[in-house]
Amino acid sequence: MKAHFRIHPDYTSLIATLVVSSLLLISDVPNWAALSTVLFFIWRLLIEYFRWPTPSRWLTGFLSVIFLVATLYTFKSWIGKEVSACFLMILTSLKILELQEESEKSFLILLGFFLVSSKFLFSLDLIYVAIEIPMLLILIYNLLPTQFMSNNPWGRIQYVFKVIVLTIPLTAFLYVFFPRFTQKFIEVQGLQDKIGISGFSDSIQPGQVSQLAQSNELVFRAELMNEKISSEDLYWKGQILTESKGMLWKRGLLEISEEDPLPFAMADYKIILEPTGRRWLFFLDDTVSIKTENFKFQKTSGNVFFSVDNLSARSQYVGKVLKNQKPISDRDYNVLKSKLQATQKDPAILEIIKGFNGDNHDPDIFAKNLLHYYQSNHFYYTLRPGDQGDLQLIDFLLKSKKGFCEHYASSAALLFRAANIPSRVVVGYQGGVFNRNGRFWSVTQKDAHAWIEYLNSQKIWTRLDPTSAIAPLRLELGAQAYFNLNENEIQSLSKEELKKRLENSNFIEDVEFWFENINYKWNTWLLDYDLEKQKAWLEKYNMSLTSLSLIALVLSLLATALFQFLVDRKNKKTDYEILIEALNKALKKRELERLPTEGPLEWKNRLQIQSSIPQRSLDLLFEFIVSVGYKNKSIAISAEQRKIFFKIINEI
Repeated sequence: MKAHFRIHPDYTSLIATLVVSSLLLISDVPNWAALSTVLFFIWRLLIEYFRWPTPSRWLTGFLSVIFLVATLYTFKSWIGKEVSACFLMILTSLKILELQEESEKSFLILLGFFLVSSKFLFSLDLIYVAIEIPMLLILIYNLLPTQFMSNNPWGRIQYVFKVIVLTIPLTAFLYVFFPRFTQKFIEVQGLQDKIGISGFSDSIQPGQVSQLAQSNELVFRAELMNEKISSEDLYWKGQILTESKGMLWKRGLLEISEEDPLPFAMADYKIILEPTGRRWLFFLDDTVSIKTENFKFQKTSGNVFFSVDNLSARSQYVGKVLKNQKPISDRDYNVLKSKLQATQKDPAILEIIKGFNGDNHDPDIFAKNLLHYYQSNHFYYTLRPGDQGDLQLIDFLLKSKKGFCEHYASSAALLFRAANIPSRVVVGYQGGVFNRNGRFWSVTQKDAHAWIEYLNSQKIWTRLDPTSAIAPLRLELGAQAYFNLNENEIQSLSKEELKKRLENSNFIEDVEFWFENINYKWNTWLLDYDLEKQKAWLEKYNMSLTSLSLIALVLSLLATALFQFLVDRKNKKTDYEILIEALNKALKKRELERLPTEGPLEWKNRLQIQSSIPQRSLDLLFEFIVSVGYKNKSIAISAEQRKIFFKIINEI
C-alpha cells in the first residue's frame, strides 16, 4: 500500500465517464466480471472518502494477471468482443483503483475511448448512441492539455464541438463510400455459445416459458408489408419439438431440406432480430421462404428456418407466407402413425379422451372437443403455477389444472397422440406490441408462447392454441397488456371494457412509441445500408471498390492535412511569444522568469538589479521584444534580428 493520492477535481468528469462506460457493458460480460468491476469502483470511492492508502501497483498487477487467467478460462479464447470487453472493464477498474499520479490521465483517456467503442460492438441502439456521444465529448475535452485555455472552460468546450463538427462531413463520406466490413468479419470473433436474448433451448418443460415471459427484453421487431396478415396471424414460430418424455418435449433430428428457397419478389414481412448468440430464427406460420443478406441459413423438412452460424449481431430478413400448404406425403404420414402406435397409452388418459370425444376419429372434431374440455373443466392460466416437480400428464389433467401456455401445449399434444393423431409442440412468440407511430411490432420475452400443430383430415399441419380456450384475453389483448392486469380486473371487467381501457393511451406511452419508432428507423437504416447497397451506389457512378478505396484514402489524408494546417495556423506563435518564451527559458535556471503581472519594461528593470547581464545585451533584447510586441505588430522580426537575439541569449 502507498500513501493516499487524492484524485484531482479536474478528473471528476473523466472518472465518471469511465465508470458509466463500464457499467453499460455489464449486461454483456459474465456476472463475476461485472461484480468485480463494481467492487473495485466502490473500493476507490472508499479510498477517496476515508483517505485510505492507495493499493500498490504490485497488488493491482497481480489482480490483473488473475483476472486475465479467469477471462481465458471462461471464454476458452483470447479473441472475441466478449473477451475484450470483459478484460477491458477489469483493467479500467483496476487502473482507477491504483491511480497515483496525474500523469496517468492520458492512459485513462485511452481506456475511455476503448470502452465507449466497445458498447457499439454489442448494440447500435439509439439509446446507447445518445448516452455515449456526451461521454465521447468529455473524453475529447480531457484530451486537451491542461494549460489549453485553462482560464476559459467554455472556450475549451467550444473547441471540442468545433472539432466534432469538422469531422462530421468526412465521417459521413467514409460511412457511405468507404469499403464495408461484412458479416464474415463478425463471425471470426468467435462468439461464445450462450443462451441469448431469445432464451429458448432445444427442449421445453413446464415452467420454462413462464420464466421467459416475466422479462421485457426485446427479441425482435417486425414490420408487416402484407395487409392481409392480421394480428390473429402473429404466431412467430421458432422451433418444432417432436420427441416427448412425459410433459418434457425435445427437438428431434434435424432433416435439412434439399430444396432451394422459393424465389419471391414481394415480401410479406420483415424481421430485425436482436443478437442472441444462437441460431434461432423466428417467422410467421405458413412461411415458405425467407431472404437475407446478413447471414447464411438452412431450412428443415418441417419448414423451420435457422442460421448456419450463431447470430452475433443484429440481423435482418424478410419472409414470404403461403396459406395453402401442401399435405404431407403418404410415406411420411405412415411413419408418423407407426411411431404413435408404438407409444404406450395410459388407460386413465384413454378414458379422459373417450369422455370428451367418444369414438370420433376426425382430427378437426377432436381439436374442437379438446378445447371445450379445457373450457368446461376449470383449468387455470397463470404465470406462477408453483413448484410442480416432475409433472405427469394425468396429474395435470385431474389434480393441478393450472399452468402456463407450455403446460397446455404439452398436454394437448400428448392427448392428440394418445388418440392416434400426429401432433407436435411449437415454441416461439405470439403477438407483440404494435407501435402506431412506426407501424411495426415489438416482440419481447413477455410474448414467449407455446402451441401445437396436428395433422388434420387432409394431412396438413394445422395450428391449434389451447390458450385460446383457457385465457382468450391473453391472445386478444397481447401479453404486455394482459400481464399488467390483475386477477380482479380480468374477472370483473368485460372484454370490451378491458379493450377500451387499453386503447386510451397516455403521454408516457406516446413518448415511448415515438422513441421506439426513431430507434427502429435508426436500426433499419444501419442494417439496410450493407455491402450490396454500397455496390449499387458504385455501379450507379461506374466505380469499383478498388477505385473507391483509393479515393477515400486520398480524401482522408487531404482532410487530415487540411485540419492539421488550420490548427497549426491558429495555434502558431507570434514573434513576440517566441522571444518571450526563449528568454524565459534562458532565465529559468536563475529564477528570473517574467512574472505574470510584469510588463516588458518592468521585467527589464528587475533584471538590471538582480542579474549580471550586460546593459548593452539587455537593451538589445528588450528593444526586439518591445518592437515586435507593441510597435510593429504587423512586421515580423527579420532573420538577422532573430539571429542576434538568440546569440545574446546563448551568451547569458
